Amino acid sequence: MEQHIGEYIRFIRKQKKITLVDLAKKTGFSQPYLSQIETNKNKDKPPAPDLLEKIAKALNTDYSTLLKKAGYSFIDEIWDNNTQKGTLVFDVNFMETKKDKNGAKSSKYLTKEEVLQRFFDFNTLLEERQEINYKGISFTEKDKQLLKIFLDTLMHDKKDTQ
Repeated sequence: MEQHIGEYIRFIRKQKKITLVDLAKKTGFSQPYLSQIETNKNKDKPPAPDLLEKIAKALNTDYSTLLKKAGYSFIDEIWDNNTQKGTLVFDVNFMETKKDKNGAKSSKYLTKEEVLQRFFDFNTLLEERQEINYKGISFTEKDKQLLKIFLDTLMHDKKDTQ
């Protein structure tokens, strides 16, 4: 039977003789929260990558191993399938499908400029991405909404002048 991420973290922590209290101090996460991770209380949702990074640093263990144990195996696939190490590949739609007023679908290939515009669009990022971080801190849904309001307010005057 494969060891889940929490069991693995507990194994490493105990092997290094670090208490849960000490791990909480080193990571900034509460002891009860870390205990929930170690006992697999949140079976459907693995710890976020930024949390795993803090745990890896606190335990002085390999971050990519924690990611893999948590089910984030896509990272290895990206690196293994990439001939130029250090280049990150993103999955970006390059085709757009629209329906006209009669319900008929039509598709078109996007230009490079359209792809880049959509890829780097904050609105798309805030609405479609599940996980958004800033300096290692994850945005909640409320944070995303507040940021959208801020950006709408900031860009309101600029929109009228363009």
